[in-house]
Amino acid sequence: MNPKLPIRPENLTTNGFPAASLLAEIADLAASPVPEPVFLQELLKRAVAMLRAEAGVIWMYDAQKRLVLQSEVALQTTGFMEDPAFRAAFEQPFAEVLQSGGVMAHEADQASLRDGVRRRCLLLGGLQHDTEVSGLMQIFEARDATASDRTERLRIVEQICGLATRYWQQQMARATQQQPAAASGLADQWSLAVHDSLKPAEVAEIAANECRRLLAVDRVTVAERHGPRVKIMAVSGQQSVNPRSNVVQLLSRLTQQVLETGEKLSFTGDTKNLPPQIEKLLADYLHESRSRAVVILPVCGPAERDQQTGAVTEIETKTKPATVGALVVEQISETPLPADLDARLDRVAAHVGLALRNAQQHDRIFMLSLWDFLGSYKTLLKGRRLLQITAGVAAAAAVILAMFFLTWDYRVSGKGRLMPVDRRGIFAPWDGEVSELSVKSGQPVNAGDLLVQLKNDELQAKLLAQRNLVLEKKKLRASIAAQLNEQATVQNKATEVELSGKLLQTELEIQGADQQVESLERQVAALSVRAPITGVVATFRIEELLRKRPVKRGELLLEVMDPTGAWRLEIDVPENRLGHILQAQDKADDANPLAVRYVLATETERTYDGALEAVSTRSVVSETEGSVVPLYAALVEPVPPAPRIGAEVMAKINCGPKSLGYVLFGDVIEWVRKRFWL
Repeated sequence: MNPKLPIRPENLTTNGFPAASLLAEIADLAASPVPEPVFLQELLKRAVAMLRAEAGVIWMYDAQKRLVLQSEVALQTTGFMEDPAFRAAFEQPFAEVLQSGGVMAHEADQASLRDGVRRRCLLLGGLQHDTEVSGLMQIFEARDATASDRTERLRIVEQICGLATRYWQQQMARATQQQPAAASGLADQWSLAVHDSLKPAEVAEIAANECRRLLAVDRVTVAERHGPRVKIMAVSGQQSVNPRSNVVQLLSRLTQQVLETGEKLSFTGDTKNLPPQIEKLLADYLHESRSRAVVILPVCGPAERDQQTGAVTEIETKTKPATVGALVVEQISETPLPADLDARLDRVAAHVGLALRNAQQHDRIFMLSLWDFLGSYKTLLKGRRLLQITAGVAAAAAVILAMFFLTWDYRVSGKGRLMPVDRRGIFAPWDGEVSELSVKSGQPVNAGDLLVQLKNDELQAKLLAQRNLVLEKKKLRASIAAQLNEQATVQNKATEVELSGKLLQTELEIQGADQQVESLERQVAALSVRAPITGVVATFRIEELLRKRPVKRGELLLEVMDPTGAWRLEIDVPENRLGHILQAQDKADDANPLAVRYVLATETERTYDGALEAVSTRSVVSETEGSVVPLYAALVEPVPPAPRIGAEVMAKINCGPKSLGYVLFGDVIEWVRKRFWL
């Protein structure tokens, strides 16, 4: 096709998104040997037309790594170059795209005399040349562009940028075909580079970027196998991999499933022959990544060889070598995968597998830097037998003497909390139901303030019945007194004596009933639970815990703590470490208690000091630490600013100096003592 032909209006759809013919025109441009400036200008024209955009710009790095304007369409109508404030708003988005590639949308306000303040949205896409981002495409959305279609426009920008990458790949392929000797040299350089490093991350990064160029695809990802799991190590064109992104997590799960099968996965549009579990994972990943073709090839280390003959062992010929990772090849644009992709993959997979296996084995060496340091001195002793023996004996003797005679402070570690000293637990005085909560979590209260109102229908009924009994007894007393005052009773001594006795009995019954009423009234009054001290409500989410909930007598309802007073540490120390603390306490005196050093879990960069006050006389069971003994330590100035109730701390109690060997290997020594104490 002629790349300078004007764009035909019939190539555009009615809703502003491109027809297949426009993408085909750009694909033809990418495959044609046109000069780069012509290609970029024609690419930008079609991109602006496809997106119904107001304007478009392509920025490229020059030889001095400066961003210069390469092509533009209707840029003067936007006022972008004349508005420094508007340009400054896009410095950070430009830097992000140029650093990591990909596409993004960014909005900013533009002020002008004609339109006032206008909210503008620009679509940005990275242009990847070889293994790095060398420029970006900037598209100004039209005034009538809607935010609901922005995701589709971003996808189109991503496809266009992928076709630009394809153009540079085709240009490089033509140069490679014209210079086969140079291409062979490049292949040799790649194989040397991928085997040069012994760090898995560097091997993966080199393999991803170089394989994308050698395979002539849009993106190559290198995954490393760690036991049953898979970790994405490098993606071509990206300096780092975010393991929390949805795309990376979906690709990790898909690659892990493919590696479990041990077979290559090739998807070019048909999923009929795929297992259901892989089909679902693949569909989720394609939806998130927008890839059109995906090939996942497991890569293996070399087969084990006989040390004497160098031939592959008989056992290894029957089983495949262990899989060390995978190569993930993706095509994002509409350009098909190379016809000889399988042959190219087979050639590069062997190098990647070998380099990755060697890097993994090298990385697994324990204390590698130390052994490397010691190895430099080994060369000095090579071939000098007497000197070797002398140096070995001297080194061993020095280490043993240091373990016995050098001392170091032995510190017992424990986890704890920062708590106020003055605190009160509020318990239910009687059985009942919470009818009213007058406070919330963290609310300041004064002594005597109402905290919780309980309701006990049975107690209320007893009080009412007792009050009624008092009234009945009082009526009975009045009736007996009236009978005593009658003339007939006065004349009948027997009746008078009997009534006097009943009157006295009724008086005693009234006194007893009044005492019952007073007792019941105190019990009812106790249902109004009040704050015993001034402080804050320390119980968390008390509304969910107590509202309309039945409670039993003696049950803890909430806690009130005074954060304005003194604070202390409450440390849980494993029971098997308590002996060291008790021994150190016996040697210390009241004037010099054991020193405690602690850090807050929320502020680990700063340490604080304390002094051990008391040790609990009994152990308790912790859900996480097992059997522990609570310890209490006072705070020493300076104390943490604005301490938070229950703040988690990690503390170490100084138990005095012990031998360096015991400090380093005390657990081993104690284990031996427990097993062989007889």
